[in-house]
Amino acid sequence: MRRLALDLALLPVEGGARVAILERADRLGDDAQTALLKTLEEPPAGVTIVLCADDEDRLMPTVRSRCARIRLGPVGVREIEALLGEADLADAPTAARLARLAGGRPGLARSLALAPDAIAARDQIARTLLHLLDAGPSSRLAASRELIELATAMDRTLDRSAAEAAGSTTEPSSGGRSGRGRSGSKRATRPGAGMAAGAEPPDDGQDDATDGDGDGPAAPAASASAAQRRRAAASIVGLWRDLARDLVVAGLGVEREVRDPGLLDDLRDAATLLGAGPHAAQDAGDRAPDPVAARLTAFLGRLDAAGELLEANVRPELVLDTLLLAWPSATAARPSRAERP
Repeated sequence: MRRLALDLALLPVEGGARVAILERADRLGDDAQTALLKTLEEPPAGVTIVLCADDEDRLMPTVRSRCARIRLGPVGVREIEALLGEADLADAPTAARLARLAGGRPGLARSLALAPDAIAARDQIARTLLHLLDAGPSSRLAASRELIELATAMDRTLDRSAAEAAGSTTEPSSGGRSGRGRSGSKRATRPGAGMAAGAEPPDDGQDDATDGDGDGPAAPAASASAAQRRRAAASIVGLWRDLARDLVVAGLGVEREVRDPGLLDDLRDAATLLGAGPHAAQDAGDRAPDPVAARLTAFLGRLDAAGELLEANVRPELVLDTLLLAWPSATAARPSRAERP
């Protein structure tokens, strides 16, 4: 924060203004917020400071009182589709799917459009989780390592595409400048712009996210740093949340509300495996709640708690193992031999 304050005190090299964006500002400690407070009180001329916070109550009252609040909501699906189409990043069907997958975040949709390998890894993670519905505890625990490897590869692929995109947009148009420095390629490696805070940058000389044939991850989970494994676990939890929500929607027969239409057939099969669906509610009566939907809704609460645990630096492998064991089981939905007609 002190280095940022010193940098902002300098005059801009190009243009007439400077902007500093602090992502996840709600995770700043009291000392860091105090160091920033003087700059917030008397910002240099032409300087704008943007604090991004999911939970503004974590910011000190003195910091909040010196900021103007701008609340941002998710961008509409059609708008994201249009953005991808105007940038010629995806055809119409792909843009429609990415716009729904992004959940109102056009930046994520753009990153996915630039990294088709990340989409493939995401689909593989989702299908693995769906297959685990019919697996026992030992198989579920054994899949934890594979899931972290896939998510690590997915995150690294997104990092590289974001860094390449940032590098292409910061290339100087004239003047013979190298494009490095404050506005060059190093900018893409700051926390939040293609790299997670504390994450190790991937090797420039070798693609360690996939094997030589490009069929899947080659780097084992043990080669990833603790920050990378925690970020991978957070990516899995976010994807899992969307998957569980889609599974509930598919089970209730409202398929038009499914967020990922590319997995619709898999979701139908999984819902049938669990014994979910409109027929179950009809057999039980209109007033009876769907037990499968209730179990999945309870699991969504576990996913929210898991996200908070990862934020608190709980070991990611432990969080995933707990979730894998709590993931609803298809075997529990099947009648026993004594109950079968």
